Amino acid sequence: MQRDIWSHGKRGRRFATLALVVLLVGGAAVAPAAAVPQMVFQNAGLSETTALVGEEVTVTATVENIGDTGGGYTLEFTRNGTQFASQRVSVPSETRLTFNQSVAFDSPGTYQIRVNGNTAGFLTVQRAVARVGETSASGRTLNVQARSVPTDDSYAVALPASNQSFRLDGWSVQTTGSNYEQVLTAYTDPSASGVDLPSESQSSLVGLLTVDSNVTIENATMQFVINDSRLQDAGLEQEAVTVFQYDGSRWVPLETTVVEERTQSAVYEATGTAESEYAVGQIDASISAVDTVLRTEPTASGQQLIVEAELRNDGSVDGTYESSLSVNGGEVNATTTTVPAAGETTVTLTHEVTDAGTYQLSFGGTSVGSIVITEGQVTSGTDGDAETTESGTATDAAESTDTGSAPSDIGDVLPDSVPESVLGIDTLYVGSAVGIVVGILIGVLVMGRRGGGGPGGRNTGGFEL
Repeated sequence: MQRDIWSHGKRGRRFATLALVVLLVGGAAVAPAAAVPQMVFQNAGLSETTALVGEEVTVTATVENIGDTGGGYTLEFTRNGTQFASQRVSVPSETRLTFNQSVAFDSPGTYQIRVNGNTAGFLTVQRAVARVGETSASGRTLNVQARSVPTDDSYAVALPASNQSFRLDGWSVQTTGSNYEQVLTAYTDPSASGVDLPSESQSSLVGLLTVDSNVTIENATMQFVINDSRLQDAGLEQEAVTVFQYDGSRWVPLETTVVEERTQSAVYEATGTAESEYAVGQIDASISAVDTVLRTEPTASGQQLIVEAELRNDGSVDGTYESSLSVNGGEVNATTTTVPAAGETTVTLTHEVTDAGTYQLSFGGTSVGSIVITEGQVTSGTDGDAETTESGTATDAAESTDTGSAPSDIGDVLPDSVPESVLGIDTLYVGSAVGIVVGILIGVLVMGRRGGGGPGGRNTGGFEL
């Protein structure tokens, strides 16, 4: 039987079609795939966590392209849910890139920053901010910057934490300018500051603060934390700590209070009034009596004993001095005198006596001399100024002898220009004797003129008139 040629041809065509399909499918399977970018968002961050009003902060966003070809990507930046910037970026294949976006704020507050929904961080915006400039074993420096702060009231600046034994823990300041820069350096070792400090014999300091400002400081309230161990090293009790402000020539104590007692430390607060240096601890005055003068003055019933003493303060703070006057071993007068730092002042103590005698005087427990008071001085009230010897001892310079017949006060009958005594004799008696002699002489002369006898009828009595 002869084979059907059509049928054979039909099967061949079917086979050829099937082979063609196989070839086409196989060719498609081995053909290279089309290259596309594949972007992956990696992370976001902030250059600062605190900033000033108006100060720019950088937001960072990192994107990686793991695809075979470069491509574009859109970054969207938001703060508290509100978009503030958008960037279209390009990232080459198999590359990771970081992109930056700046942002600034007109109002203080805390803002959450996101990039494409991913949190970059929280940013606290303040009117003033303090950043650590330098830290060492001897202290720490803080750089304070302020923008748009009020000038009619103090503004508190948040300070970074520290664990030093003496540290500045609070700074609230009022200035004449709304924008300023300040440098605050708290020294745990005051001698490292280069400031001219009181001598160790006159002070015991636990710390020092130096303040530099480009605007005038009207007042500044500061808080210091002092560890108990630091006080012990300085030999100070907690209540003995005072903050002193330097005014260019002396250390002025400020009202200092303990505002908080912590475990093994205490917080002290004081308010200063200038860009200055502030010493913390204890500073003492150094006052002594360097010279004394004794004298007397008459009173209605006797004599006033007077001691004048010059007080000198070699210290760098004002101080008080307790002065006392003792006569013949008994205290009769006392007073308290303020002596300025590196200055002098005079104190005068007095005591009235109504009896004649020798009086031993002591100033502050130290003998300064003796004064002799005569009967004439206490009965007639005559002047009895004392002369001070080189050793500070005074003696009476006007001793009077009472005859019982002299006026109670010679000065009442003599001109002021006539001395009260001549060669130890009261001037009143000398004047009376001279008057008697002159009167006798005049009488003799007159009698001589009236007498007669001898030739010529005139007797001169031996005098030529």
